[in-house]
Amino acid sequence: MSTGFPIADNQMTRTIERPVILAGRLFNPHRADEVVVTPKFAATSGTHVGDRLTLELASPQQANRGYDGSTGPPRGPEVRARIVGVVRTPWGLDADTPGSPGGILSSPALFTRYRANMLGTSGQTYINALVRLKGGEAAMPAFRTDLARVTGRSDIDVWDNDQQIGDPARKITAYEAACLLAFGLAALVAAVFLIGQSVARYTSATVPDLQVLQAVGMTRQQAIAAASAGPFLAGVTGGTLGVAGAIVASRWMPIGFASIIEPHPGIDLDWLVLGAGWVMVPLVVLAGSAAAAAVALTAGRRPAAQRRSVVAAAAAAANFPVSLVIGARFALDPGRGRATVPVRSALVGAVAGVLGVLAAFTFSAGVSDAASHPARFGQTWQLTTFLGYNGQDFGPAGRVLRAVAADRDVTGVEDARIGGAQSGQVSIESFTYAPVGGKRPAVVLTAGRMPASPDEIVLAPTTAQELNAGTGSVVRLTGGTTARKAVRVTGIGFIPPDRGWPQGRTATSIRTRDRRRFSLDVIAEILFDKWPGAC
Repeated sequence: MSTGFPIADNQMTRTIERPVILAGRLFNPHRADEVVVTPKFAATSGTHVGDRLTLELASPQQANRGYDGSTGPPRGPEVRARIVGVVRTPWGLDADTPGSPGGILSSPALFTRYRANMLGTSGQTYINALVRLKGGEAAMPAFRTDLARVTGRSDIDVWDNDQQIGDPARKITAYEAACLLAFGLAALVAAVFLIGQSVARYTSATVPDLQVLQAVGMTRQQAIAAASAGPFLAGVTGGTLGVAGAIVASRWMPIGFASIIEPHPGIDLDWLVLGAGWVMVPLVVLAGSAAAAAVALTAGRRPAAQRRSVVAAAAAAANFPVSLVIGARFALDPGRGRATVPVRSALVGAVAGVLGVLAAFTFSAGVSDAASHPARFGQTWQLTTFLGYNGQDFGPAGRVLRAVAADRDVTGVEDARIGGAQSGQVSIESFTYAPVGGKRPAVVLTAGRMPASPDEIVLAPTTAQELNAGTGSVVRLTGGTTARKAVRVTGIGFIPPDRGWPQGRTATSIRTRDRRRFSLDVIAEILFDKWPGAC
């Protein structure tokens, strides 16, 4: 398991980004043998505060070749470290995403003591820096300008973390919240019809007995109160149980992506919501039962009349089959006297139930389709590998790519080169589209076409939105030490590799014929036997 990017100084956890301590404490920045872990690491590994781990470091030679753990065991020193805390931090969000085992954050002292084992000695590496500006977001344009002036490079990505992490998190959690709200509203509607019918029928069934008591002096208000007492007490009991259940269930909330970024997991009492529900449920039941009792008492004074359904009567007049006529009467005739039942509410409830089931199946089918077809959101490949950065390949990249493309199970290979660019205050990670061996991985476009000349470009949907650009627009880019260049947008689509790769020779996107099988014999021979540390 990788510890990710090592922390290089103690500002990371004290001024720039302060993690939430879920258990234990933060590491001592002067001790190389102390680490903190993310909640998912603690859960998947079964470790706790106080347990010890063995950190295996790469040798400087392995670090020079971009060692990532895939080419054999690390050959550097081993460090016995103790877990001193479980923390939640935006820097560790990626480590706790679904399917990952969690992550470890090491002390800055570990990086200071074993710098060569992490960065190597060749100088060919990349570094991330977290910066907090006194002027906040408004100061970012000046910071970008000054950074380009000091470094002489305009292709250094500068990300607004609130935009890169906060905005996607808010969108995902807002979607999850909307789904839960829809589920709650559906449950409310179902409860109104199902429980409402039971309350109305129970109340109406008590009215004939209460009418007898009215003959010996019971007032109308007393009859309504007596008929509503039972449902009201049931509403108080149900509301209390519901509040208690919500308090217990809050221990496992929130769910989904929100559970990864929740800073204070555990039981949570929101009395504004719980208190309102506790009061409103019995009152709504009381109001509904009282209204049903009042209507039943009023109807009881009128002569009982047999009400017939117009639909059932029309079916009988049209000489429909007997089974159809009887079924229509059972479903639509309300009956008379004590046998009277509320037909309309039952029909509306049935319709609402069917619509709810259809909506649930439709939503489930959509989610399942998106999960089983990654191409819906642009992922048309199964494998990627990292071949170099900062203009330096780890080895014979061209030979490896040709070997991959020659495999009969591979249907698409892309040799992508990544470079940073700027357009105004928007950072644009640029990728070349260079198929290998005539095997072209598909690119999902939402509009337009792929570029066909050096002065054309396809923008990702979010980047296009940030630039307020569309198909046919002209944007001006500045990258590296090159002058500003105007390019025309020919399409909007999803970029093949994931964002966040360093600049240089990059990720190879590999599309296979059969997702369950991929022959790697020849590639493994090149990568692992003849080219250690290549991948």
